[in-house]
Amino acid sequence: VRSNDNKSIGFLKTENRVCVALSRARDGFFIIGNMDILAENSQIWPQVKERLLQHKALGDSLKVYCQNHPETESMVKEAVMFDSKPEGGCQRMCEVALQCGHSCKFHCHPRDPTHKDQYICSLKCEREKSWCR
Repeated sequence: VRSNDNKSIGFLKTENRVCVALSRARDGFFIIGNMDILAENSQIWPQVKERLLQHKALGDSLKVYCQNHPETESMVKEAVMFDSKPEGGCQRMCEVALQCGHSCKFHCHPRDPTHKDQYICSLKCEREKSWCR
């Protein structure tokens, strides 16, 4: 449901739809939005909010980790914060050794970890049988 001026929560007001959404959440359930508006405009959401508060599962940010560097974590509070991770990884340089011997010059990226499809060497190279450009 998109944010709107009249604080309408649309189909999230319908108890059976909320129950279906909650019961199908096997590995996780994230609500990105305004829990107070949900709780103020339905009968089921105050119960959900209370349960989340009891389990300390309600917050104002989302902790995200880099797939390639799991020790690198950040707390995301606003969508604009994802702009600093354009490739979906962290801000570290990839530096994986490519077939040609050069290192990857892109920022950390979870896509194409083998560097065979999208991330090929962009350096000029005089090596025999070079994969470089």
